[in-house]
Amino acid sequence: MDIININATNRSLQYALISRFFHKQISTKDAPVLLRTISFMSEEKQKDYKKLVEKIEKVLQDKEEQNKLHIEYAHLFLLPEGVKPYESVYLGQKSMIYQEPWESVKAFYQDNNMKLDENQLYPEDHISVELAFMSYLIDQNIDEKIQQDFLQQHILRWVPKFLNDLYENSFAKFYKIVAKHGIGFIEEEKKWISYLNS
Repeated sequence: MDIININATNRSLQYALISRFFHKQISTKDAPVLLRTISFMSEEKQKDYKKLVEKIEKVLQDKEEQNKLHIEYAHLFLLPEGVKPYESVYLGQKSMIYQEPWESVKAFYQDNNMKLDENQLYPEDHISVELAFMSYLIDQNIDEKIQQDFLQQHILRWVPKFLNDLYENSFAKFYKIVAKHGIGFIEEEKKWISYLNS
């Protein structure tokens, strides 16, 4: 496998992995899938995710750790003291969901022949959906210009702030590690865009 394919694989897997962390509370059923996803990354990336893997394995083995993670998830994503993982909240005029940014994301999906399942848990501008969409674009080898456009028009405009807010939230323990990985990955994506444009 050449360097370009390795990089594309790493990009796709990291988007899918980080998306999954924000999709719903992690359960013991999810941990093997997450660990397997990490195992398909390059050796260098697997080393980067070592601490996260150790935390997942700890959660798998300890009921008390599982309970702590459920409480953390609730404080971070369900209760008022947490962070709101929606582009509309970060970029909309009223800081509410279903604002203009949501409409813009929906239009981008439609323009690229992607339609969400009617049973989808979240609206189109939820972080898990946007990151999963990027993974899809990479997996399907969609034109890099489209990938770049989605990054610049959507993800890079709000996800770094969201991840920073998550990292600094006092309730974040496990998710502090997730946020740190996300922040580092977004920086890599900025470099990828610079490389495309050089």
